[in-house]
Amino acid sequence: QWTFSQVHDGPGWLRDQGVFALKSYGFLEGVQATSTLSIIADPSRKRDSYQLDVTASGDVLIIAESRRALRYALETLSQSIRLNERTITLPIMRVKDGPDMAVRGFIEGFYGTPWSHETRLTMIDSLAAWRYNAYFYAPKDDRYHRDLWRMPYPDDKLAELLELKSACDAQAVDFHFAISPGKDFNPCLEEDYNALYRKIDQVLAHGVRHIALLFDDIEPVLDAEATARFKRLGIVHAHVTNQLHDYLNGHLSEPVLTVCPTEYSHVGPSVYREDFGRTLHADIPCFLPVTTSLPRCLM
Repeated sequence: QWTFSQVHDGPGWLRDQGVFALKSYGFLEGVQATSTLSIIADPSRKRDSYQLDVTASGDVLIIAESRRALRYALETLSQSIRLNERTITLPIMRVKDGPDMAVRGFIEGFYGTPWSHETRLTMIDSLAAWRYNAYFYAPKDDRYHRDLWRMPYPDDKLAELLELKSACDAQAVDFHFAISPGKDFNPCLEEDYNALYRKIDQVLAHGVRHIALLFDDIEPVLDAEATARFKRLGIVHAHVTNQLHDYLNGHLSEPVLTVCPTEYSHVGPSVYREDFGRTLHADIPCFLPVTTSLPRCLM
């Protein structure tokens, strides 16, 4: 049987994934081999990157930044193996691989009939196959996402969200829970901040750690009270985002918050974007502004 050697003590994902390597990649079942698969965790590497070495003796060494990077390395290894009756053939090789983009994924943020639960699960499988690492749940016509953002998800809808989270976990894809309160959020009312926190607490309690706050597709206006206190909309949106950032960091060890400003697809400077960028915490990522669905740099 193929043997697994953990050459370094490491995080839990390394120990768990060692067993996963033997069980889930069935290319070794029924094959006798004396080679050793060794895995080293190296969190100093670029995100989701790995190095895969196959020596002349047939031993395999994987150095991986994370559980997801190890998954990618094992996929590459499985694709390189050739079976001839009961013989394993592997090329002698060194593969250094890693993505240029830290976040690669899909946002379900369109208008119209939301996807079915089964379609979402299929998309998550596809994202993993393409080595994407993020799925943003943000269907505009999910009323609890946008129009009824203050209200908790009913038990049946929450169960579906948690199944999506579990599917993402199994596929090494980050599940981003998005909420769009911008249509009627009152930045001068403490209860609205508390309502936002309560809504997000509903998924935090079940292990969700990636949150997205969306201010897209709303009227760019402030009432008199908000104008007197904050002056302009960009300052308001950055302030609300900062408050949520502080709340998450006060309750979780490593939360990830992403924000989409109202002006997300414009080119050139504007008062809104200058206010927003100047006020926003520097460590909060934003959706990048593009003028087409596919950025020109990728065309």
